Amino acid sequence: MSLHVFRRLKAAMLLTAAVAILSSIGYGQSTKKPKIALVMKSLANEFFQTMEKGARDYQGQHSSEFDLISNGIKNETMSAPRLTSSTR
Repeated sequence: MSLHVFRRLKAAMLLTAAVAILSSIGYGQSTKKPKIALVMKSLANEFFQTMEKGARDYQGQHSSEFDLISNGIKNETMSAPRLTSSTR
């Protein structure tokens, strides 16, 4: 992985952590941990695999502060189910 990609990934992770921390301010009386969702385009892509690993590693070190949910499609040819509506 290039240094440029690593720096962007690091910046994205720090931004995610900052949002998680700031979003929990003001909710100090709640006993539930906030849930942070990481939704990625494709888990087959190395960039998103690295992003997910970094997020899981960070959450592992801060597991008392928030829960992490990560999700993404398994390969780049897969598509999400589509909603259809009928007007009859």
